[in-house]
Amino acid sequence: MNVIRKVLAGLIGILVLLLITVEFLPGRFLGQKLGALLTKVVPVDVAITRADISVFNLTPRIVLSDITVTNEYSELLTLKKLLILSRFSALWRGSTAVSQVELSDGTVNISLDKAGNLNWPLNKFTSKSEKQTEDEVKEDISLFSVELINIENISVNYDDKLNKIEGRAKINGQGSTIEDGVNTRISASGSVNEVPVRLDVVAGPIANTTALGSDNPVTANLSVGKISAKLNGSVAFLFNPMEAPQLDFELTGDDLSDIEKISELVLPVIPPFSLTGNVLHESPFVILRRFDAQFGDSTFEGDVRLNPSSVPLEIYANIISTELDLDDFGGLIGAPSDTSETVSSAQQQLAREAKQISTVLPDRPIGLKGLSKGVNGAIDFQALNVSGEAVPVDTINMRADLSGDLIEIDITDLGLADGRVSGTALVDTRSGVPDTTLDLKLTRIQLSKLMDSLGLSNDALGTIGGELKLWARGDDVASMASSLDGGIFAAMTGGKVDALLIEIAGIDLAESLVLLATEEQETTAISCAYMDIQIENGNAVLNRFVVDTSDTVFLAEGQVNLLTEQLDLAIEPQPKDTSLLSIQTAVNVGGTLRSPQVLPDKELPLRIASAAILGSIAAPLTALIPLLEPGTGEDSAYCDGLINTLNEAR
Repeated sequence: MNVIRKVLAGLIGILVLLLITVEFLPGRFLGQKLGALLTKVVPVDVAITRADISVFNLTPRIVLSDITVTNEYSELLTLKKLLILSRFSALWRGSTAVSQVELSDGTVNISLDKAGNLNWPLNKFTSKSEKQTEDEVKEDISLFSVELINIENISVNYDDKLNKIEGRAKINGQGSTIEDGVNTRISASGSVNEVPVRLDVVAGPIANTTALGSDNPVTANLSVGKISAKLNGSVAFLFNPMEAPQLDFELTGDDLSDIEKISELVLPVIPPFSLTGNVLHESPFVILRRFDAQFGDSTFEGDVRLNPSSVPLEIYANIISTELDLDDFGGLIGAPSDTSETVSSAQQQLAREAKQISTVLPDRPIGLKGLSKGVNGAIDFQALNVSGEAVPVDTINMRADLSGDLIEIDITDLGLADGRVSGTALVDTRSGVPDTTLDLKLTRIQLSKLMDSLGLSNDALGTIGGELKLWARGDDVASMASSLDGGIFAAMTGGKVDALLIEIAGIDLAESLVLLATEEQETTAISCAYMDIQIENGNAVLNRFVVDTSDTVFLAEGQVNLLTEQLDLAIEPQPKDTSLLSIQTAVNVGGTLRSPQVLPDKELPLRIASAAILGSIAAPLTALIPLLEPGTGEDSAYCDGLINTLNEAR
């Protein structure tokens, strides 16, 4: 028994001697030795300038000063002070709880090289072969018991050369892993790719978050440039997906230009927006439930499910627009918007730039490649009430399926100028540059309304029906148009030809020119019209063009170069009274899409080929009749006369 007492007394004596030795050893010496010890344990180099250890008081503490962590490539971390404080009473009871941990005035450097290698060797700190269970994770959290954690003035520098992202932030925070009366607070401010960023989070105690069935409140405010987001709600037990976060959110912004700077993605130019709704979690999906959104003068509602852990991002959405103003979304294809309406600063800039150029087709990238690479899933979209001066659309019903490098859009119903457009669009980005295929059917489109939206006469044209199939390559409208291949077939019934064309078809050219200045012009009804446009490498050629009136058949030929936007068209009348044939005059249309020029011409380029042209279009015109008048089959009150004339010409 005496031997045991002597052994215990000796061990205690040795322990006390060690503590006394540590207590009175020079701080610089202890720091150097502790740094050397840590360097042997962890896969980085650790240097500690000073270590002050105090154990013989009611609050034992360790203070490490001027800590530097490096590896062979860079400096990973510097820290002015690390304080670890405990209580003697807790240690005496055998508790592992730490009273306070404080980190102050430090810098963390995180970088990713062009090959995607991280400068921090995180894989060497943990074993890849072992996966922790939920119970083991909870046990780790309970072992890390700190009454108070303080983080003061910690700077984080992030340099991602792979994704071209540079970030700087200063972080402050506090919390507790065991005290249920200490709220968690985090604030961070800095910039990402020179865009100002700020985050403020106030949440309930961490101890409540890790308690089954708890309801831990959280409020977060995030601003990224001109975009701000607010979250308010509760974060329940982290390890139980049935009790996942439930949050109300609000998102507002002027445009997406700041996100574009950060992400290096091509994003559309949109109007000012706001978005409110509720966030739920059904593992692995985050759900934006019953959201309401305002984009410019347009309103939206619906539900979105997304999986933030998937690469690419998995998303499923059902979106309904109760009011859709098309002028708000010209920026989706790089087109300017009406600046007299609700517009963002980016839309105003786009409108100013559009006035300085002579072309019409936008050359701003749409971002099809980024969309197909970055998103998988499906989006159902319906617009109940559509307005806008650019295009007379009144309803939209469509679905987009995104899979890998493919985007497939099924246009179920698009109401255009009192008619209907249906078909599909397929975008394939596997080659790197988007290849688009467009296959559409046009039914009973009121061409007068369509032309009126472009600022042209609204009473000269009738009902059009047709089919088109086009192939294009590129990621902007101008590139797609200049690479266009395919064909367009269309027919028209009704409408009128103004007196100028009728008079040009006759004898007196001088009288025709006078009609240009006449306010009231006589018109002649169009019985039927047919158009066949063949497009190759962006050059749209009028292969067949016929307009039939009571006394004249108008033929046209020419082309539109979609690369240069140059017009080179000729319209020639063929009077049904052949006695007028020798004195007729053609009309030339030149200039550009932005500035077309219409002039009478003495040339008659189509006369020789007129019979062959008329004889070749009877069959395709007959096939288009059902797209003009519902339930008519091959018979048409308007086009019968032209079809008979064409059959006779063959």
